[in-house]
Amino acid sequence: MTPADELLGLDFLQIDKIENSLHAYQPAKRANEKRTMYEAVEWGKKGARINDIAPGIVVTPLAVDELSGIRGDFL
Repeated sequence: MTPADELLGLDFLQIDKIENSLHAYQPAKRANEKRTMYEAVEWGKKGARINDIAPGIVVTPLAVDELSGIRGDFL
């Protein structure tokens, strides 16, 4: 596993590898999901419940771009 202080150095996150906005959005959304899962385990030991509220598609320039492109058929 990549140490936290080296995550931004991962090859797929380098500017020349990011071909569209989803290449930034998807890892960020996944990281939030994984962080919530980790915290749920830690806080669960103390009897607390942790939830992650992540919206689906919100009409933003990114969403409009995606819905208008080839991915729109899959969303």
